[in-house]
Formats: sequence, C-alpha cells, structure tokens
Amino acid sequence: MSSITAKALLHFERSRNLDEQERDLFQESVQSLTVQSNHTITNRAPSGRNAVSLTIAQSLDTSLCAHVDSKEYDSAMKIALAMQQCVPRSYCGYQRAAQIHLIRNEVEEAQQAYNQGLDKVSKGNDNALLRKSAEDALDIFDQAAIDLAKNGRFMNAHRIAEWITRLLPRSPTGYLRTGEIFEMQGKYSTAEEVYYRGVSKVVSSAPKSLDSLVQHLVNVKREIKRNPRCDFIMQLPFEIASEILQQLSCYNLLKCMDVSRDWKERILQSSKAWRVTILNMKEDKLDMATIQRIKLFVQKFVLINIPENSHSMDDLLTTIADNEFKNLVDIGKRNTRVH
Repeated sequence: MSSITAKALLHFERSRNLDEQERDLFQESVQSLTVQSNHTITNRAPSGRNAVSLTIAQSLDTSLCAHVDSKEYDSAMKIALAMQQCVPRSYCGYQRAAQIHLIRNEVEEAQQAYNQGLDKVSKGNDNALLRKSAEDALDIFDQAAIDLAKNGRFMNAHRIAEWITRLLPRSPTGYLRTGEIFEMQGKYSTAEEVYYRGVSKVVSSAPKSLDSLVQHLVNVKREIKRNPRCDFIMQLPFEIASEILQQLSCYNLLKCMDVSRDWKERILQSSKAWRVTILNMKEDKLDMATIQRIKLFVQKFVLINIPENSHSMDDLLTTIADNEFKNLVDIGKRNTRVH
C-alpha cells in the first residue's frame, strides 16, 4: 500500500472515535501490503466501513492522477481497477479506467469500462456522474464508430453506435451514426427503420434536432427508390454464391463476414470458399470460432507475406495440429515476404 494511503487512513483514525476492535483493524490495514487486503479488512469492521473505503479510494485516486501525469498508464490502470474493488458502487474507478483507455486511444475498451460501471452503479448520483462522464466523451466515441466503419469493421462500429443510442436515447447522434453505417453496407431499408425509430424518440424531447434525421430519412428513401440493390450472397442460389466466394482470399472472406450475421453464416457454410485458403500471415487473423467452422473444409493453405524471424509458421502448424484439419493435404507458400 502506498504511503499516501497509509497517511490518509491514519488521518481518518485520528478524526473519529473508534472502539478498540476497529482501531486494531485499521492499524492492520495501514500495515497491509495490498489494496485487496485493505478491502477485506474494512469489510470486517462493524462500523465506518464506507468511510474507510472512500478514504482509501480517494488516496488511490490521488496516486492514479500522479501516474497519469507521468504517462505511467499501466500503473494508473492497476490503481483504477483497485479502486473498483475498494468501492465497487462508486463511479470513480470505472470513470478513471475509461479515461485512461481514451488517453491510449482504446475507444472500445473505454466503452466496456463505462458499460461495466453503469451496470454496477445502477442508480443514484454516482450513476448520473458516470453517465455524464461518458456523454462528455461522446464525440470521441462517435468518431471511432465512423473510423471503424470506414475500415470495414462494421460490427465494431455498430457496437459503439448502438451503445451511444442506449446511452442517449433522446439524442439523434446514435440513430444517425447507426443508420449511416447501415447505408455504407448498402442496407438502406434497415437504415430507414433506424431513422424512423430515431424520429419517434427525438421528436418529444428535442424537436430542433430532427432536421438531420429527417434529411437522412428523405435521402435513404430516395436511394431505395432510385437504386434498389440485390444482396447477391443471400438472394443467389447457394451453389452460385459459393462459386463467387471461392474466388476470394481469406482476407476478403473475413472482411465479407463482417458485413452482417447473414453473410457470416452463409460464408461459413460455403465449403468451396475454404478449400484453398490463401492466408496472409501478416494481416489475416483466424479466430478460434472460425477455425472450428472451417477446419473440415480446408484442403490446402497457401501462405503469403510470411514475416522473417517470426514464429507465425510454428503457431499455424500448432493450431492445425490442435484443431484436427482432417482434410488438409498441403501447405504451400509464395515468395512474397515482409521484413
């Protein structure tokens, strides 16, 4: 435990009339080595528990801010997690964790930290303060959703946009962003539904914010009428769609799987698409769920962009051995390399 925390506890002890049992427990807390120990000890005290926990948390917060000022973000994050353990019903530890993630440009992790906090601190002033902190970072989350969508990471972008909608159900921001992402995917009818839902939610609380939603709704209706699109993956016969899919590299197949759940399921069902799998060792990341679905289809891996001095080949061979690619007959490679 830091000297700051010890001094805070000693000050707290002097400021209260404690019975002998509590005094012994608090002295033991001062001498303990970890925040976890402090949490256990303060829980054993018959009274004054909340005040002691808050005193510890406040001292930890002072130490955390010092680490942030020194750009020691890993140490600061450990303290934020300790604050969550010490006072799990207070907003501060979750807010600090989210803010550190934002400083490190880890927007999705920041969203998860806010989510965890809002679940734990479900009511009262602390919930309002945590929600206000998340709202203050709205522009950062909104821009992250835009950037993810532009990079083809639609599922991640939707996750953030829908979270914004849940956080601010009376604001047009989340509906606008969600609808725009669907438009980027060519899902104009789904975007239209989102804009309609936004109009119905926003109209009663912020009528002046309707202009953008209405304009997007008009534009998407015009696009649907002018340029009806065919979802070839879902509307073409399965065999014909599979013939098209087998022309794609592993990288592009994984990109296509991010378009929608329907596309992901259809691509995973297409055995032809995976028979010869061109795997870019620098960019392609096969998650375990995908491996389990395709392992019976793959007959040949063709490896490209194999990094020098890398364990990528060993890792791939281990994955293949561990997951029983029973129909695999060959692993080839191209000479293209990156250094």
